[in-house]
Amino acid sequence: MSHLLSPGIVRPLSWLGLFLVAAGAAWTLWTLRTTGWARLLGRPVSGPALWLRGPYRFVRHPMWTGLLSVLLGLLLWRPGWSSAVALLAGVVGAESWVALNEPKCRCRFGEAYRRYQTAVPALFPRLRRRD
Repeated sequence: MSHLLSPGIVRPLSWLGLFLVAAGAAWTLWTLRTTGWARLLGRPVSGPALWLRGPYRFVRHPMWTGLLSVLLGLLLWRPGWSSAVALLAGVVGAESWVALNEPKCRCRFGEAYRRYQTAVPALFPRLRRRD
C-alpha cells in the first residue's frame, strides 16, 4: 500500500502511526491501571459501581479506544492488507461490544448510566468540552 503514496507523505504518516501505537498502548495501560489490572487478569473488576475516573472520564469503553488507536497506528506505520484487515476487525469488534454492552450497563446502573451515556462518548474523546 505504501508504494501508492508519494515519499513526501509516507514518512510523516509513518511517524504519526508510530505515535498512535505508543499513545494507544499508553491509554490501554492507563485503563488497566484504573481498573486495578483486573481486566488483564480476567477477573471481575472490583471498585465503584460505575467507573467514572481515569480514561472513563473521556470515553465509556477506553480499552477499545486504546486498541483502535494501536491498530490505526499500525496501518499508518506499516501500511498493508493485514494492517487494514486488523483495523477493520477492530472496528467491527468495538462496535459489536458497544452494541452488546450498553444495554447491559443501562439495565445494571439505570439512570446513572443514561446520564453517563449523554455526557461521555462511547469510543472517541471529544476534542472540546460540551456545553
